[in-house]
Amino acid sequence: MVKRKPKSKNQRQARYTWRPVVELHWVVVRLNEDGSESFYSRYETEEEAKTTAATRDKVAREGRE
Repeated sequence: MVKRKPKSKNQRQARYTWRPVVELHWVVVRLNEDGSESFYSRYETEEEAKTTAATRDKVAREGRE
């Protein structure tokens, strides 16, 4: 029986696994009169989304949409 020499750490087979990744982003949606929602846009930060939603809401209330 032939004994094999153990492989050094950098010569071993790579191993792979998976893990879930949850990406957090913020979306601005339009609330329609019938209760449904329409996607408007996506933002990386909560502050950007809040600002955009507030601006769009103000414009809609003024009737400029």
